[in-house]
Amino acid sequence: MMYSCVHTHSTFCDGKNTMEEMAAAAYMSGIRCFGFSSHSFVPLDGFGLPLAKMPEYRAEGARIKELYRGKMEVLCGLELDSLAPDELSVEGFDYIIGSAHSVRSPAGTDYIIDGKPSHFTDTARDAFGGSAMLLCKHYFAQLAEFILRIKPEITGHFDIVTKFNLGNKFFNEDSAEYKSAALEALDAVLETGTVIEVNTGAISRGYRKAPYPDAFLLKRVLEKGGMIIITSDAHKAEFLTAGYDEAVEILKTIGFKSLAELTENGFIERNM
Repeated sequence: MMYSCVHTHSTFCDGKNTMEEMAAAAYMSGIRCFGFSSHSFVPLDGFGLPLAKMPEYRAEGARIKELYRGKMEVLCGLELDSLAPDELSVEGFDYIIGSAHSVRSPAGTDYIIDGKPSHFTDTARDAFGGSAMLLCKHYFAQLAEFILRIKPEITGHFDIVTKFNLGNKFFNEDSAEYKSAALEALDAVLETGTVIEVNTGAISRGYRKAPYPDAFLLKRVLEKGGMIIITSDAHKAEFLTAGYDEAVEILKTIGFKSLAELTENGFIERNM
């Protein structure tokens, strides 16, 4: 049984349920440490938590934390996007998930790449000369730079460039070129001590058969002594623990014996 769920979204960003509904579902599922992690605001298409609603989001997180005190730990975090304005304050949040949903072209234009398959293919065509592999290389280099700069508690969906690539539809994930770019970025990220998220969200949404990141990356995390945390990246209450069992089996096969869980007192290590 999994007791932790700290990557979730509500109606404050692109989630389908309110914060209170998400917390209630978590409690009924037996989760004992639950976290809110709204997408931070980014200026591109007004994505994420509007700046004007930040105080309301914090207040609602605090209210629900008190509502469940003694029954379930509730944390209020933020999924800080690589495109978030530099002046965005993250002080006072219980934790930060550092994530990228976009890539910057050589010309300096930012493109969202994970909304739908056409976002990815159009970006490869318009910004990288039709090369999905070049897009991936830029993504990984930029993600590493971002994580090194902000040093978040958790690094989210590390290889989200594979979201729509089931069956190597757009690029070859088994190629040495791809693996080299991904591993170089991962090695740099692990130096910060960030916990690597094993994200089951693309499974519940029907895009992938396995969680992010891919097995070869998880093997490197294990080799380097890095820590992992399973999350669902749930945008609906019904998906709060979706894919957790599959993730545990994959991790055991790779050789992991334990994983991290985030609590009010920080990370703890739990045997699987």
